Amino acid sequence: MYHHFWLRIVCLAATLLYFPLVEATTDSVAASKKVVAEFYAAYFKTAKSGLPAQVERSTLLPYMSRHLAQALEQAAHNQATFEKEHPDEKPPLAEGDLFSSLFESPTRFSIASANPAKGLVRVMVRFEYVEGGTNQSKPIVWQDAVVVIQEGGRWVINDIEYLGEWAFKPGSRLTAVLSAQVQ
Repeated sequence: MYHHFWLRIVCLAATLLYFPLVEATTDSVAASKKVVAEFYAAYFKTAKSGLPAQVERSTLLPYMSRHLAQALEQAAHNQATFEKEHPDEKPPLAEGDLFSSLFESPTRFSIASANPAKGLVRVMVRFEYVEGGTNQSKPIVWQDAVVVIQEGGRWVINDIEYLGEWAFKPGSRLTAVLSAQVQ
């Protein structure tokens, strides 16, 4: 009987410890999905080709971690330097979508799922590209993973993993593409 008492106490303590973790995970997943959806909604209002201009970056930067924002700003600085030094050449990252793995940029997005891991949430985004933006051609459909972390008490995008399976995607991840442009 004494053994059953302690077993009940241990089960109760485990249950009380478990439920706050589930709730925190549920909250972090919901917050991560929300920041990714808001980011892409804002992004879809931009030119969506190449490195975003200053006005577009100011719209997108609030959704990004300090690390990703600094990498984006450094790439923009390097691009401006390149343009001054080589006025007749096209600078790196002047064309193509940086925030998805398809060069042409998606025409639609939706949040597919979100998976919490240690210190981050990996949000899967389902993208579609329809030539000319019409439904007359068969869409190209793919998913990329957006890595979201908590920073300064809020959830922000820290990286994007390009998961499209074609030869002309920008690279493996956004941060790698931006840092390669720096060198």
